[in-house]
Amino acid sequence: MRRFGILLVPVLLLFPFPVFGETTWEVLQGPTIRVEATIHPYVNVTVNLADEKGQALPGREPVVVFDCDRGPGTYRAKNPLVLSVVTNTPLQVFAEARPLQGKEKATVIPPERLAIAITEQGKEAGNFVRFLNGKKLLLFETSAGGIAYTARCDLQLEITHEDRAGEYAGTIVVEVFYRP
Repeated sequence: MRRFGILLVPVLLLFPFPVFGETTWEVLQGPTIRVEATIHPYVNVTVNLADEKGQALPGREPVVVFDCDRGPGTYRAKNPLVLSVVTNTPLQVFAEARPLQGKEKATVIPPERLAIAITEQGKEAGNFVRFLNGKKLLLFETSAGGIAYTARCDLQLEITHEDRAGEYAGTIVVEVFYRP
């Protein structure tokens, strides 16, 4: 069985003039559509544990652990933290350390013996700054929005011969102040 094909050539390409008559379009101004958007302040601050390379380990509760096994001195936390801030509005991020309370209520390590160093990505290591009892410590500040900021936070704890052996627990409270 033989198949036949027909080759169709577009007629409009063969003729340099309109075949079906010239059509002129006229423009009528249609309605104008107004577009409005309200962008609300957006603030996302997270604190995560970091691995040995300083990369965030999301999904795990940030717990700072010190293993003070050599007597009096200064100890670095086992793992650093990663502070991440994404915002479209000016803000300040503060932290306040609370005393570390021993299981025996009479034993307390004051927040002044806890210090933090903030190291921004790609920059030299920051200096350790001590927390002060009842005072907020500025960790990060921006006067403009549209920023994504990440920094490594190393912590250290100083113990003395007066600190009794045992387990201690405290908190660091992070607060964000922003301007809409």
